Amino acid sequence: RKAMTIIAGAVVGGIMGASGIGGGVLVVPVLIILLGLPPRQTVGTSIFIALFLSFLTALIYGKSGETDFGIAIVMTIGAWGGVYSGGKLITRLPERPLVITVAITVMVAAVIMCVNVLSSGF
Repeated sequence: RKAMTIIAGAVVGGIMGASGIGGGVLVVPVLIILLGLPPRQTVGTSIFIALFLSFLTALIYGKSGETDFGIAIVMTIGAWGGVYSGGKLITRLPERPLVITVAITVMVAAVIMCVNVLSSGF
């Protein structure tokens, strides 16, 4: 299980670093499907992993001049309230609606990304 976790982490990190796809979209399915974590633990673990992946990726992109710091700062400030509210809400939600919400969010993100790629003439 440890080797599979390391391999999954390497794949997720590589995709995130190369594409900018949020860690949660990639990490959550890995934690649920491959590692069998329960939903609440999956969310907390995913956020912890994303913290370090995002920090390292932000350093790499910031150093190369590929970051709009103004937008990043303003969006981060706006997101703080949502993160706080969502963190409080997760402790009150039953597991089944949480799993369904996570699955729907990942599927919607996948569909939107596929539509964007296909409409750009890829």
